[in-house]
Amino acid sequence: MKKYLSLVLAALLIVGVLAGCGEQGGTPAPATPGTSGTPVSTKDTLPPDSTFTSGEYEKLLALRFDGYEDMTVAEFRDKVGAVADTKEYADLFERLPKDTALQELKDTDEDAEFLFYILPLAGDDWKTRSYSGEVTSSYTGDKARLEYSFTLMILNPDAL
Repeated sequence: MKKYLSLVLAALLIVGVLAGCGEQGGTPAPATPGTSGTPVSTKDTLPPDSTFTSGEYEKLLALRFDGYEDMTVAEFRDKVGAVADTKEYADLFERLPKDTALQELKDTDEDAEFLFYILPLAGDDWKTRSYSGEVTSSYTGDKARLEYSFTLMILNPDAL
């Protein structure tokens, strides 16, 4: 039963993403910074109305370690904890969800995606994450709307 539910949720997520892409029209994708874990230049990726300075933003992005995609959740948490267990990082983590300019980019910008979807795994509330949203077709006639919500639970942080 869980397998079928997972397949249905995966299908709904894919349909939602595709419908969302249609809603965006021909918007070009943002330039992708270097893949070394820190951006080449934050002036292109940091929104001008963000509450973070370029230095603070780079400090957060420095937590995107090379090969983080291949780490277990436990390894990622340990590595971030070893680097970011300071008052300065705690302040940055506290301000991050309040930065609406970056929050708006989390589904279109690779850096913001990391900050809002991956980096929270290193925080206190990492075992369960809930997501929800809706997409609407871009047709002028009858509009189709899909609402979705799902919860991801990390059952084994040591598994890949």
